[in-house]
Amino acid sequence: MGDSLETESTTSGFGEVKSRIDRLQVLRKRLDEASQANRQEIYAEKQSKRINQRAEVCAERKSKIAAKLSAQKEAEERGEDYERKKYWNYSIESVENWEKKQEKVDKRKEISFTDYNQSARKKYKRLVSELTPDLEEHNRQKSSTLNSAKVDEASQANRQEIYAEKQSKRINQRAEVCAERKSKIAAKLSAQKEAEERGEDYERKKYWNYSIESVENWEKKQEKVDKRKEISFTDYNQSARKKYKRLVSELTPDLEEHNRQKSSTLNSAKVVKTKNGEKVLVDIDSSFYRDANSMHFASVDNQPSDKAVDRLVDDVNKQIERREKYSRKKSIDEDSNVTYVNERNRKFNGKVNRFFDKYTREIRENLERGTAI
Repeated sequence: MGDSLETESTTSGFGEVKSRIDRLQVLRKRLDEASQANRQEIYAEKQSKRINQRAEVCAERKSKIAAKLSAQKEAEERGEDYERKKYWNYSIESVENWEKKQEKVDKRKEISFTDYNQSARKKYKRLVSELTPDLEEHNRQKSSTLNSAKVDEASQANRQEIYAEKQSKRINQRAEVCAERKSKIAAKLSAQKEAEERGEDYERKKYWNYSIESVENWEKKQEKVDKRKEISFTDYNQSARKKYKRLVSELTPDLEEHNRQKSSTLNSAKVVKTKNGEKVLVDIDSSFYRDANSMHFASVDNQPSDKAVDRLVDDVNKQIERREKYSRKKSIDEDSNVTYVNERNRKFNGKVNRFFDKYTREIRENLERGTAI
């Protein structure tokens, strides 16, 4: 009894599940049919729209062609040129642009596919033709470029003006120096002429405004300068001696310090009686009056003052500056005869002349006069 009840319950459960499955399948089938019908309707609507658009385009094209044909027919009946008349409503520029555009279109139509490079070039040209440039940005960049060019031009003009001003100042300075020199020469010549007219000695008269001592000192100074000019380079010992003399002449001794050391030495000096019975002060340590054998300058107590050290440093710096500015003068006489072929030959000829001119001067003069035997 119990087994029969269990079998009935299981069969009834399977029946319900099966009925539900059948119902779901029916619903799914209906949904599929409805979606299929919707898709078909949408496709049919799109196709009808496309057909309608094509029909509209075709109708519009046909109407344009019909209007064109009718216009041509009317123009022929009136005896007018239709090809000329149809451009009356357009400007010359627009017509030229349209013709250029049509030529490009026809050219693109004629070009068939040959290779991928040509196809890419064709696509590139089409994309370039479709570009819409940003004129505002272009104008902005153009204006900025023009402004920078104007700034560069203005700065260049300023530099040129500054250079011209410097050159004019330099030329003016040179002109002023030349004018001053010429005025001095002119004043000297006029003074000489006036002195000659009056019968006076100009060389004597020009010294009347100076004292005898100043004139003598000036003449001595000029003699030294002329002597230094006459001495040319022979060896480095002579050059060093010349420099030593110049440095010694430029020395400015500290007389106050000298007198102080002298007085201190005399105070500490020893009184010695000579053979004649005279009493004299003698510097036994040779601290002030030194001889060649004195070593007092090397003592620990004998140290130069800060002022003396500064003076030595200044003197050394002056020598360095003078050495940097020094430039050897050219010893070439432009008026002399050229007896050399290069620089090395010129130096050799100079050495030969320096050592043998005194022996060959007479022979050379005879050869130049043409009286040589």
